[in-house]
Amino acid sequence: RSRSSNLTSVGSLRGDTAVTQRYVVDEILSQLTDGDQIFLKETSILGSMTGDLCDHITGRADSTETLATYASANLLLIPLDERGQWYRYHHLLLDALRAQPQTDGDEVEQVLHSRASDWWLAHGDASLAIHHAIEASELKTAGDLISANWADYVLNGRIETANRWLVHYPEDVIVDHPPMTVAAAWISALRGDTDKTLRFAEAAERATYAGDVPDGAHSFESSVALLLAALGLHGVNDALEHAETAYRLEPPNSPWRPMAAALTGTIRAAIGRTEDARSALVEATRTPAGPDGVTTYALGQLALLEASEGRWDAAYENARRGCDLIDELGLQDLLSSGAAYTALAAVAAHRGNAFEARRQLHLITSLQGTLSDAIPFDAFQLHLITAEIYFAIGDDGAARVHADASATWLRSLGDGGILAARLETLVDQLGSSGEPTPEVLKSPEPLTTRERQILTLLPTALSVREIGHELYVSRNTAKTHVSRIYRKLGVSTRTAAIARARELELI
Repeated sequence: RSRSSNLTSVGSLRGDTAVTQRYVVDEILSQLTDGDQIFLKETSILGSMTGDLCDHITGRADSTETLATYASANLLLIPLDERGQWYRYHHLLLDALRAQPQTDGDEVEQVLHSRASDWWLAHGDASLAIHHAIEASELKTAGDLISANWADYVLNGRIETANRWLVHYPEDVIVDHPPMTVAAAWISALRGDTDKTLRFAEAAERATYAGDVPDGAHSFESSVALLLAALGLHGVNDALEHAETAYRLEPPNSPWRPMAAALTGTIRAAIGRTEDARSALVEATRTPAGPDGVTTYALGQLALLEASEGRWDAAYENARRGCDLIDELGLQDLLSSGAAYTALAAVAAHRGNAFEARRQLHLITSLQGTLSDAIPFDAFQLHLITAEIYFAIGDDGAARVHADASATWLRSLGDGGILAARLETLVDQLGSSGEPTPEVLKSPEPLTTRERQILTLLPTALSVREIGHELYVSRNTAKTHVSRIYRKLGVSTRTAAIARARELELI
């Protein structure tokens, strides 16, 4: 048969069974020339491809023409653009190619992956460069690339992409690479994995590193200081020491300067250094707004600072600007957006508009899933101010719920600065308002990240076994988490847990 008739056959096939794979091998691949079979096998490591990329990894010079021929034969190769430059292989062909026994050994495939990594790095896709470096078993090269590029992914909402890089590394290998340790701590923290966050943060704090920091920080000292300031694992005074270090070390043109300024201003405000806080936050708000949420976070924190000083017009202007940017950039689900929404609610409550205050607070309900013991300050602060807002609009019940939650997070934080005093004052006011303070306020226990994930599935029709399946855990593990949720919420049934969680605005 001609090459064209062989390749056209792929389009009519469906499924991925062994019978189908045998058909593809016997009726299609076996009819091709040795050169075509080698080309297909070598380029099957690519998820998407163009002629130049294929030439680079195979050493050929005719890949563009070869790909065009395959594409014209119908469905062996699937075009990814209208100009016919980018393609991917049909999944049936990939299944058949990858099921064939290796004749050249792993070394050849690793060389192909290494070349692909080089090509993608030269063409600006760090994620694919890292992927192929890992597949080439070049873990040191991949680690250097992760250390240089993690922030572009993690701070722009692609945390799981970055986490997939890390799963290929034993923890001791990560710890032996100090810049990568910092990256791993950030990734773990933003995924809510408190145990890993603590291990990596402690390892980073112990480490020494004299070279240039791949992610653009001024120095490794500054990089670690910024991490520890953001985590705030030992209270606001400890966090401020680290924030001030990073703020001092990062020069005005550093990509990390805005975050250092935002964190420094936020923590200064938490210990009562109002004017110093305003200066740092104003600096952070003047940077171009981007998908990392640093500018919107600074605007929200500045608005909260102005509100605490009774400067309500300034609070409104900063909060409104922050919320507008959040909507414009699509940052509604970032924890950093909570401050602006809460500040706008505080302004509405001050102006006597209870409906608008509630509406703004409702917007941050979805952020509950982003809270974790790995970064306790924001949860403590947001619940405190939410409680104050509900108290201001006369909803003592909701105020108690959020004061309870704030007290829970304060236990994780340890030291809340002047905000802890505000919480104590609020609890006293609630206690004297004629209704008893809930027992849970006295000794609350926070839900873990996994427990919060399971909690969000309790209102569905899924069984405990199905919930476990959804979250890739066993039925027994899911059942254990559900029992712990009941205990922490002070209930004994699924229905009561759902009701209590809704009362706490956890779901």
